[in-house]
Amino acid sequence: MMIKLVLTDMDGTFLNNRGDFNRELYSDVKKMMHEKGVVFAPVTGKQCERVEELFGDDANDLSKKGKKTPSSSA
Repeated sequence: MMIKLVLTDMDGTFLNNRGDFNRELYSDVKKMMHEKGVVFAPVTGKQCERVEELFGDDANDLSKKGKKTPSSSA
């Protein structure tokens, strides 16, 4: 079975007790997942600005993962 999507809750799961994460590890894992065609997306009730603060340039790519595009709508 091939994994195509990884979703994670932010608080208490992806983020440590300081509300942050290991950016070096994230970068390495993100690269490996991208090479295998696996999509990563955080699942959170946090405001967009906080997600942008946490993920920087990746935030725009992450926020587009769940949006329908004209080619994906039925």
